[in-house]
Amino acid sequence: GFISAGFGNYSSPYLDGYISFFPAKSLTAGGLSFHHQSFAKGPVDEKNSSSSATSVIANIKTASKTTATEFMAGLEDRAGNFYGYSPVTDVSKDTIKQAYQTYFISGVLSNAKKSDFNYELRSAFSYIKDKYEARESDFDMGLNSQYKMKENGILIQAHYALTSRKDSQVASDPRHLFSLTSQYQFKVADKLLLDAGLTVAFENDSLDSKDFHVYPAVSARYSLTKGLNLFGK
Repeated sequence: GFISAGFGNYSSPYLDGYISFFPAKSLTAGGLSFHHQSFAKGPVDEKNSSSSATSVIANIKTASKTTATEFMAGLEDRAGNFYGYSPVTDVSKDTIKQAYQTYFISGVLSNAKKSDFNYELRSAFSYIKDKYEARESDFDMGLNSQYKMKENGILIQAHYALTSRKDSQVASDPRHLFSLTSQYQFKVADKLLLDAGLTVAFENDSLDSKDFHVYPAVSARYSLTKGLNLFGK
């Protein structure tokens, strides 16, 4: 690990550090990071343009003979002030303060070694709030998978997203999006690989009258030289 610290102009302390661990005879690794930087004074009315940012993030990775996992969680606190006012205005710092708190967690599950069937499942959740009763939460989950059959293969991708926000003037109205893409992968020529299939999507957006959508999903890869490919969709 490491740690660094400092102090600068505008009364600005700085602290940054990371601690890692690797247990003996284990396929597990992780760490904890910390960051803080603040400015007690700023260029406009000194304390009325102060700011700060603090974050703590933890992560861990594990592996077995068949699966690999990765988890991450953290929080962040940021504060500042609205100081875009006339210099002659008498302003109380409490009336212009803004603060944000963010919390998040994520995870990844995949096969540890490449095989005929490869997959990666990802999931993440975040939540943010501020001093003025604004709230927003986001949930995201995705799957990428591939099943190889000699020179051909089947590709399946799925994704789900949920977003919800509210504040003192807006009520909570969750927004959903689910999409599924299925493709068949095959060689058209010696150096040309084609993925062809469909993407279906369901959403509850109010911008149009349709919730269900179907789109073609076609992509191609041409091998120019070893290690250099040309992609197109």
